[in-house]
Amino acid sequence: MAWVERLAVRDLRNIHEATFDLHPAANVFHGRNAQGKTSLLEAVGLLARGRSFRTEHAPSMIRRG
Repeated sequence: MAWVERLAVRDLRNIHEATFDLHPAANVFHGRNAQGKTSLLEAVGLLARGRSFRTEHAPSMIRRG
């Protein structure tokens, strides 16, 4: 079984750029509303499945500005 050791996200929804070293046992992301927690989960879903659980419209996921 392969393990993702590092997650790097750039220009996905409200995330400009973020890199996380992940632990094989558990990882907890916490923060206020609209800070990007669900976007991180969406990034993992995109990596694992090649699609988003939030939308079928891929261009809407790209961060603008």
